[in-house]
Amino acid sequence: MKKFNQSLVVGAMLASLTPIIASAATTAITNVKVYTSTEQGVLDSATVVIEDGHIIAVNAKQSNDSAVIADNIIDAKGSVLTPGFIGSMNYLGLVEIGQEKITRDVNAKDADISFDPSLAFNPKSSAIAFARKGGISRNIVVPGGGESIFSGQAIEVELTGHWDSVVATEKAVLVQLGAVHEGSRIIGMQ
Repeated sequence: MKKFNQSLVVGAMLASLTPIIASAATTAITNVKVYTSTEQGVLDSATVVIEDGHIIAVNAKQSNDSAVIADNIIDAKGSVLTPGFIGSMNYLGLVEIGQEKITRDVNAKDADISFDPSLAFNPKSSAIAFARKGGISRNIVVPGGGESIFSGQAIEVELTGHWDSVVATEKAVLVQLGAVHEGSRIIGMQ
């Protein structure tokens, strides 16, 4: 459980530093335990170099931290770093406050097969910052409205908080299948 908590701490730390990392020319995260999700496996005391918001190098254990040249150097002190998670099939960025109709862009009555939620996606939503702190770096956003069986199209977004964070549109078409009925079916069987 302690290692899991350390992972969450590094994830939250990196999420809070996202604006700094994205705006700085180069950032190096040193002394970090990296789970690569490749054949390299786990790298202890590694260094991750980020340039303009993109990882450009993951270096195995280095004996001398002073060899790292970057605009910002962050010592992770042995904490865990993992790839970002992908959230799926939710309204993230389309709903800010569920009880306030003006902030819900998810349920358009006239939505059909061509409904594109990327036009209403809000990358500055406070819910995106919470998801990013939880380690989610990408998301599949789906609409939930429409009076036909088609609710619209799914989109893929990065949770960077930047205005250009929509990665792809027309990823899938959402279809609502099933019968609509009032109350319980048991009531009519007396």
